[in-house]
Amino acid sequence: MFIQSASVGPWGTNCHVVATKPGAECIVIDPGLGALQEINSITQENHLKPVAVLLTHGHIDHIWNLLPLCDDLGIPAVIHQMDKRLLKDPLMGVSKEAAEMVNQLSPGAVWREPAIVQTMNSETKISFAGFEIDVIPTPGHTAGSVCFLFNNDHLFTGDTLFAQGIGRTDLFSGSDSDMVQSLNLLVNRFDDNMSIYPGHGPNSSIGETKTVNSYLQKLLDLR
Repeated sequence: MFIQSASVGPWGTNCHVVATKPGAECIVIDPGLGALQEINSITQENHLKPVAVLLTHGHIDHIWNLLPLCDDLGIPAVIHQMDKRLLKDPLMGVSKEAAEMVNQLSPGAVWREPAIVQTMNSETKISFAGFEIDVIPTPGHTAGSVCFLFNNDHLFTGDTLFAQGIGRTDLFSGSDSDMVQSLNLLVNRFDDNMSIYPGHGPNSSIGETKTVNSYLQKLLDLR
């Protein structure tokens, strides 16, 4: 399995490129601001062909380059139905400070959905680039937050779970109670060896987060 990630933009958003091997079709996860150059570099150097973009949620720092990537290549964007509205109005989901930064970075920008958008409402499987991918709804950071499980051992957690933190729940459609349920789901469903690839910060594992993530320990009483 091929996984290459890049931290991009002012928010340090992780964009992931996933394939079965170099020279194959690939999937892009969360193409934030500054991701296009990184994606092009990774795909060209490894002879990869993007066939879909998966979104862990609809926040602007994770979808900034979604439209040009999808429409230029004619590939689908995959997002939970509850976050689909953010593709047209991403400023709805951010803080006042973040909205001001977006307007400074791209004054007068007009946001719209890509031509091809696929949505899901519940746990399901999707197939792209030779993978059967489990889509696991994990609301809390947003109502439509999801995790993507590849090969039963690589979990892309977006802003639900970081190596040493969790996603904030005080923005549009966030929920403290949903976040606790989602975190419980992850730590109880997967063993300690499960690799996690978060939306920000370094990669980790379920076991490591249980040990070093004080937010997770406090919420789930793991100490």
